[in-house]
Amino acid sequence: MLRTMPLSKRKQKYILNAADSRSSTEIAGELGIPLEAVERVLGSSKADTGRARAPGSRRWPWDALPFTVFLGLILAAPLACSNAVLDHAMLPKKAVIECGSL
Repeated sequence: MLRTMPLSKRKQKYILNAADSRSSTEIAGELGIPLEAVERVLGSSKADTGRARAPGSRRWPWDALPFTVFLGLILAAPLACSNAVLDHAMLPKKAVIECGSL
């Protein structure tokens, strides 16, 4: 059996990310590596995690985290900026005014 060089971390990461949308043979063709190398990377990742991800499943989009925090601050700002928090009748009106002013 001919020994091949191990795949780089970049190629391993590409294989793991592309496995959700493409087959192993397509990935091997794109990278120009043997199919066995792709299967080895996919097999070792499933053994490491203990479970396989379902096809098409997505992880938490960490790119959306700053937007989510910003949106939470915008929605909570009227509650923190209101001097008369006890005046519940005026709270919705003040919330609309505060959000509109941003």
